Amino acid sequence: MSIIGDDGARYYLAHFQRIDPAIVPGARVVAGDYLGEMGDTGRAGACHVHFGLSLPCPNREWWVRRGVIWPSAYLAAWQQG
Repeated sequence: MSIIGDDGARYYLAHFQRIDPAIVPGARVVAGDYLGEMGDTGRAGACHVHFGLSLPCPNREWWVRRGVIWPSAYLAAWQQG
């Protein structure tokens, strides 16, 4: 699943066991919304959700740059405003 934030960053999540049916392309989500159940789909070795951040990408090849932003520093800066 990928979510493009109002800040232009792409929030990438993977390995869900199940995605909530209400989460469809174009759906708007906010912090705290239920997205789905953690799982071990794909090449996951254990049950978890893979989280990554990517810079805005003008074309459809965003997966090439997925996860290029280290989340901890980005989220700490976001939290501080």
